[in-house]
Amino acid sequence: MKDDKALLVQRGQNPGKGSWQIPGGYVEADEDIGEAVLRECWEEAGIKARVVDVLGFRHAIGGGIGGPNTNIYVVFRLEAEEGNDEPRCDGDEISAAGYFTLDEIEHMLRAQSLSKWAIQRALECGEGLVQAHRSSDISRPGWALFGVPLPEGVEQVALQPRPASVPAQPPQSLPPGSAEAKSS
Repeated sequence: MKDDKALLVQRGQNPGKGSWQIPGGYVEADEDIGEAVLRECWEEAGIKARVVDVLGFRHAIGGGIGGPNTNIYVVFRLEAEEGNDEPRCDGDEISAAGYFTLDEIEHMLRAQSLSKWAIQRALECGEGLVQAHRSSDISRPGWALFGVPLPEGVEQVALQPRPASVPAQPPQSLPPGSAEAKSS
């Protein structure tokens, strides 16, 4: 977002060649989601930005444009870093980029509806979900929680790392005589 305008890119390749959308892409297996969204914004539009908050997410059941997998698309609100707000495109994956008002976007051919939804949210809603916790446990790199901001003066409860003696996965079967086994 910049001055009540949203950054859109025009896809230069299929799927969706010629459509306008907010910058985005896939998170790499070893990448933090916040870092991934900043990388995608840089790669697709040449904009260095900072994460403000999360506006929402879309859950898509498999079989769509992205292939047979179910996916979750997390929509972040970003702000361009000062002095780095002129979009550029690579002319291949992305054929054009620019900032547009919601009214301009409404009149564009092939503007993605999810992008319009996200831009309206960014312009009309208050704060979204913010990163509330990021794990410092090296066995769980990139583990983070996002949530509604707490009211001023309310302190976040501390999250304790899982002790090494507690398995990451529950046992495959419950031992005979356990409380869960009795209640079945």
